[in-house]
Parts: sequence; C-alpha cells; structure tokens
Amino acid sequence: MGEIIKLENSQFKEFQINILNSKKGQPYVIVNGLFLHSRYDPIKEAQRWAEVHYQKNHLHILFGFGAGYFAQELLRHLDENDFLLIIEPVAELFLEAAKFIDLHQFYAHERVLILVGFERMEIERHLRFIINLQYAGRVEVLCSPNYDKLLPEEKNQLEKLVLEVSKLELVNLNTIKYFAQTWQDNFLSNLYFSWKSIPFRRLAGKLDCPVVIAASGPSLNKQLELLKKIKDQALIIAAGSTINPLLSGGVKPHLVVTIDGSTANLKHFEGIEIDDIPLYYALIVHKEIPAKHRGIKVVFNSDNQQLAEWADQVYGEPLGYVRGGPSVANFCFDLARQISSGPICFIGQDLAYTGNKSHAEGNKYFKEVQLEPEKVDGKKYLRTKGFYGEEVITDYPFLNMKKQFEDQLLTMRKVYGDLRPVYNATEGGVYIEGMEHISFREFIERYCNRDVRAHLASLYLQDIEPEQVRDRIEKSYKEEMVKLKQVERLCHKALDLLKGVSRQTEHVNAKILTKLDKIDEELNKLLKSNLVHFAIMPEIFRINHLYLEPARETAVERTKRILDKSEALYRSINKAVIYVTEIIEKLREDNADE
Repeated sequence: MGEIIKLENSQFKEFQINILNSKKGQPYVIVNGLFLHSRYDPIKEAQRWAEVHYQKNHLHILFGFGAGYFAQELLRHLDENDFLLIIEPVAELFLEAAKFIDLHQFYAHERVLILVGFERMEIERHLRFIINLQYAGRVEVLCSPNYDKLLPEEKNQLEKLVLEVSKLELVNLNTIKYFAQTWQDNFLSNLYFSWKSIPFRRLAGKLDCPVVIAASGPSLNKQLELLKKIKDQALIIAAGSTINPLLSGGVKPHLVVTIDGSTANLKHFEGIEIDDIPLYYALIVHKEIPAKHRGIKVVFNSDNQQLAEWADQVYGEPLGYVRGGPSVANFCFDLARQISSGPICFIGQDLAYTGNKSHAEGNKYFKEVQLEPEKVDGKKYLRTKGFYGEEVITDYPFLNMKKQFEDQLLTMRKVYGDLRPVYNATEGGVYIEGMEHISFREFIERYCNRDVRAHLASLYLQDIEPEQVRDRIEKSYKEEMVKLKQVERLCHKALDLLKGVSRQTEHVNAKILTKLDKIDEELNKLLKSNLVHFAIMPEIFRINHLYLEPARETAVERTKRILDKSEALYRSINKAVIYVTEIIEKLREDNADE
C-alpha cells in the first residue's frame, strides 16, 4: 500500500508545537507542554517501546506519529504477515516532523498506511478494508506517549471504532464460513438455469423515475397506506422478506429482490403467489426461489468480481454486477442507483428495535423483543443515534448494515459522481449518515407526481434467445468438469510427494520442491477465475490463520509448519473439487432431457 493520505473534512485544534534537540542531539517534540518523546534519547526510548508493544502477525494501529520514532521502530519489526496503520490527527505536527524524518521509508513500504487528520468515516473505511484483508481478531491499538492526554476524545473514538469494526468483520467472516458450501450449490444451480432469466445489465439506465426501497423494519407498517397511493408514480422495490408485510398490507411492489442463500430466506417465499411480480435474484440466492418462480426473472452477479467474470463468460454476456452488503436492502440501493436516474427513498429501514419489535408486522420472523437496560451493554445490543437525533437500540449486525449504506453513499458520490438526492423516510430507527432525513409524505409531495406505468411495462421487452444461452451454459459446465478432474489429479500428486518428506529436517529436498512448484504453477492456471478458487477462500483464510509463523521459530519447526500448511491446502482444494464436481454431475444428469 505505502501511502500517506490527508483526510478531508478533518477538524484541527490549535496546537503550540516546539521542536527541541535531545541530549543525544536528536529532535523531539513538545505539544501544548506535553513531551511526545524522551528529552534524553528518543531513539532508545522508541526501541524499548516497540520491543514491548509489537505483536507478530497483527495489524498495528499507531495513534500519533509525533517525530516518527515509534512508527520507525515498529516498521523495523514488520514482517510479511503484519500491517502498520499510523494515524496522526495533527496535520501541522506531521508537516513539522516531515522536515527531519525520512518519510520515504513509510510510503515505500507496501504494508504501511499513514492517515493525516481525523475524520471518522474515512478512518472507518480504511479500517474495514485492512481488517477484512486478513486481520479479523488480530488488531493491536497502540498510543504514542501523551497522545491520550493531547487528544483524549479522538483516542477514545478510535478505540471504539476499532472494536466496532473488528466485531463487524468477525460477523462477516463467520457468515462466509457458515454458508461456504451452501452458496456453491446455489451459485452453480442458479447459473445453470439462468438462461430462463434476463441479465440485469440489459435493464441498467432504462428508467428516470423516483425509486422507493421498502425494507422490513418495524416502521414500515405506518407507511403502507401512503405507499398504496403512489403505486403508479414510483418504482417500488421490495427488499427480500419485505414482500410479506407489503402483500399483507395490500401493496404490490413492482419487483422483489432476493440475495440470501439460506433456508430461512426460502421460507419468506413459501405460501405466497408472486409469479406476477418480477423476481430480481443474485446467483447465490437459495436455488429453489428462482426455480419455483414462473414469471419474469432478472439475474445478476453480486459477489467477487472475478467470479462474476467467470459467470458472464458461461452465460455469454455480462449479467450485470450489483454491489451490496450484509442486508438485501444494501443490494437494492445499488440496483436502484443503476436502474433509474431518479431520487431514491428508503422506508422501513429501521436497523434498530423500534418499539421493541424485530421486524415489520407481517414479516415471517416478526417478534417482540424485551430489551431491559442491563442487556444494552455494548456486547450484543448497543445505543446509537436515531432518526430524530434520539438514542435508539440496535445490534452489531444492524450496525454493519448501516455502515454499509454509509459506505455505499460515499462511493456513489465520490466514485460514480452521482449527486442525486437519497432520502431516509423511515421516520424511525437509526440515523444513516449522508442521507437526507425527511417524512415519507414530504418525499411523495416532492417527486411522485407523474404516471410511470408505461415506462415500467416496457422494461422487460428484451430480445433473448434462451436455447442458445442454455446450450452455451451446458458446454461451459462440460469443459469445467475436465478442468476439475485435472485439479483433482494434481492435488493427489502433490499429497503423494508430501507423504515422503520428513517433518524433522531443516531443509526439503530441492527436487521435491521443484516438483511442488510445478504443480502449484499448473494449479494456479487451472484455478484462475474458477469457481473452486472462490469455494476454498474461507478455508484458505482458516489455514493461513492456523499456520502463522510464531515468534522464535527454529528451522525444523519452520519446515514442519510449511509442509503441514501445504498439505492442508491441497486437501482443502481436493475436497472443494469433489464437492463442486458432484453438484455439476447431478445438475447435468437431472436435466439431461430438458
């Protein structure tokens, strides 16, 4: 990475900065009367400090750059499994330090990032990206001496933010692990039958009407009467499970979006007739949801970009890519951005236990939630700013969804240059930063003033030749089977080689290493942009975490660790190949006559 980034919108205080020379002749810094380094030997002080605080295989977050001595010593300790994030809130101080310390050593290092200033949302964005790389559960927050006195509020904010982001990323990781095999089955099945659907890419940019995204929070019910009145004046999107409270309240949305691959999501679609409502689905959704829908279906990619490219290649044209997050409503946001140029409005987006309720009434998982004050202790439930500025009770999964909306809005503005208005008209729940908070009635009065039925009716008039698409998919799956057999053969070959290698030696025979390198090279070619590559990613994360290099490792221990790690990886790849092969074989056998 190796970057130094000045944060926008940073609010700086007034500081009196003095640079003096220590007894050893090295410059040190005093800010507002606080010594940030030793006045005798700041380098030796930093060396001792780093010896105590450095943790191997961790993300180190250093609050306070000062004169750079502590950052410099942490840098000396960094190895290939570490990362150093430095946050210097005082821009003036950083500029002073730059006059006498070599900054090149920091921005030339790929595992270092320096943020200058203090802007919460920007810091959070970088934190989420870095922790998500590989550091969930391995984060060390360090404070340079006296920065806790100089900037106590910012230090507390940072510690809370790191704790919050770390918990959210662990939630994401656990979700990925839990559904690791489920999504493979869903993805392969849905892609196999995608010839019956319209690629979302074909619909992007076709509309210019206002969009209302209805989520299934407790506040949705009070908006249903108003929603009925604008059924012909806006595109109404049902976010997944919201379909049930909408239908119960007499509202028929123009489309329903579904993402989740779990059986819990499937239950939302049981016992209801929605063949007359277009179904927009991600390839990872529970396979029975699109399979049972007999009406218009629209398919899109929603996961890894490389996997999306593979799916596009199999289908024969781009399906379209919808970015989202932990909630189906996150995907609805990006879908709305792409399909229409009109203003976007959220209702029912509580992300909180409004009125001690979990969901809107009519949702199949609706329940009353008793939240005694002692339960809201920050471990599971916590308080955050609400729609009206009051405190509301939420939890970490809800908070994760809120953060994702805020990130999406930031991306929409800065990356896509899309400045259209985005409104939160939930009239309850959490306050979503960046959105304008108004009443639903006000949104309707501003924007819902023309009939959009003709526009919506023409949306699905597409020229598609399903038989050609079906034959192309069948051919692609047949070719994939050949590659999978090659991968399986190479894994067995590598495992046979490893069987004969001693785990009690400092060095492995060079001929064996050459053979293993050749196998790895062939595997990488076969697995590139291949489903198996993505299928084993959660397992690779687990293995990399399990076989991290410990401190003071001997040469024999290192050899054993590397060999054990290699064996675990080959076995994981082989297991994934067998699983994917079985899915494809069954799909082709069951549908041979279709």
